[in-house]
Amino acid sequence: MVYFVPKRGVYEVAAGLSPLGTDHGAGVLDQQVFQFGRAPGDEEPWLRNKQVGRAEQLDRYVRTAGFEPALEQSVCDWMLDRLRTEHTGRQFDDGVPLGFAGRFDHLCSQVCEDVAVMAEDASGTSRVVALSLFAPNHWSAEDKVGGDFRAIHAPVAGMQRILATTEALLDVLVHRGPFVRFAWGIATDTRLNHHPVAPRGVEEAQWQGRSFDPVPRTRLQLPWPEVLPQSTAPLFLRVERQVLVGLPRHRAFVFTIRTWFLDGDAVRADPEQNRLLCSALESMSPEVLRYKGLERSRGAILVWLREGRGAGPKKSDPA
Repeated sequence: MVYFVPKRGVYEVAAGLSPLGTDHGAGVLDQQVFQFGRAPGDEEPWLRNKQVGRAEQLDRYVRTAGFEPALEQSVCDWMLDRLRTEHTGRQFDDGVPLGFAGRFDHLCSQVCEDVAVMAEDASGTSRVVALSLFAPNHWSAEDKVGGDFRAIHAPVAGMQRILATTEALLDVLVHRGPFVRFAWGIATDTRLNHHPVAPRGVEEAQWQGRSFDPVPRTRLQLPWPEVLPQSTAPLFLRVERQVLVGLPRHRAFVFTIRTWFLDGDAVRADPEQNRLLCSALESMSPEVLRYKGLERSRGAILVWLREGRGAGPKKSDPA
């Protein structure tokens, strides 16, 4: 995968919407809402992560609040149609087997993306009515379901300008599109599940991550899947590809999140990516650094990256 997001060398929080299908360097995958991979089995860590989460405690990851049956049917019909159109060689089960919370839950279990649905309530406020969130990046379905657009985004550093235009943005998301946008951050592991609360039996410090150590090492292995488990890189770029698809009849939209990781050693060894990432990190405000968990580690990360300049490109296959 080739989604190196900090291409401008500046960290910024912006809507950053481009039409779905825009060339972002991933070939046919850029045309798809639901991405699997370039080869059979590439999707295995993402799908297994959902299985592990379901076995742990389903209601930590799947929540609904005011998810009207007609809207659920429309969302599920759209998902199934899109999946069968994009992936003609795959089979998708449209039933509701034992152990699933409903049709939405079951369809979401068959894709790599996390999926959210936002819809207007009777007062005209857009709220999260459904969430299937098995790869949370330090936020949780329990906290966000039922929340309105402003409330759920208020903690995000740098969101003030976007929140000031909430009504206009929501109108665009519901009635235009579909759109794709990207978000990125620094991670010190490639575990997909970073729920803000550690599961039972796992120490909080082990679970949280974001502890930068430049010495190459084998990372602590937990039962929750990682994407690049063999890499000894001390950091990774965690990239979210987000797709937004409007459902005007319901005054709603679907929001999908596909998480990818780029190996930090490969980024460090690429002179241009190294330079751009350093520049983007330097541009982060104290507020953003706190939100991203980089307040104490940015200096050490910049030193590590700059030490790698001039090493030449290193072949790696970011996932």
